[in-house]
Amino acid sequence: MIRKIALSVFAACMVALPAHADEPPVVVELFTSQGCIACPPADVVLNELAEDDSILALSWAVDYWDYLGWKDTFGSAQNTVRQEYYNREFGQKGVYTPQMIINGRHQVIGSRKKDVLALVERARAEQDLARVSLSGDRTHLEVLIEGEAPRGKAVVRVIWYKSEEIVYIRNGDNRGKSLRYSNVVRGSDIMGQWDGNKVILPIDLGPIIASGADCVAIIVQDGEYGPILGAAKLALDPVI
Repeated sequence: MIRKIALSVFAACMVALPAHADEPPVVVELFTSQGCIACPPADVVLNELAEDDSILALSWAVDYWDYLGWKDTFGSAQNTVRQEYYNREFGQKGVYTPQMIINGRHQVIGSRKKDVLALVERARAEQDLARVSLSGDRTHLEVLIEGEAPRGKAVVRVIWYKSEEIVYIRNGDNRGKSLRYSNVVRGSDIMGQWDGNKVILPIDLGPIIASGADCVAIIVQDGEYGPILGAAKLALDPVI
């Protein structure tokens, strides 16, 4: 569908796959909507990607299809804005769902699994400048970023998300369907900038836990919506 719009204890999020254990995760962002009839197949693809620890799969629910008869229970204007700016970077005149964006560099229709996997492998071969790690306790985290200097100052963003949600759709084009979503973004914020020098940034987990999120991710990005230079993710201890 197209719309024209000018932790004392932490665990790895999902099961680690040794083949890519020493590499930063490839970031796959799906822009989706519960009101989009074309989205459920892409949601399934993201569910599969979320099981691979070498991938940071994120589901961003947009709000511009809410008028079709079902208001997305996760949708937000902030998510829509993120998609809009990405597409401006890609030189596109509008946005659509389901859209996947891989490492901030490539975009593809999210239900085209073969194309998505090809772009994930392509992203693995592209240079990552930032090495990101997280440590902390039950109330705070520290983000350590090191690596090669980017062209300019990179943006450091924290994203918090729920690893699984199941929603029964009562109205709209997907009426009667019970849909499973992985890694549903509950919120995000810019923490600061990175210029290539070692930096440590703090995260207060209080608001994140209060949102119902059970995972946290950090992405380092060339500008707010450019190529992703590095990323890391953690699942919060379930006893928090």
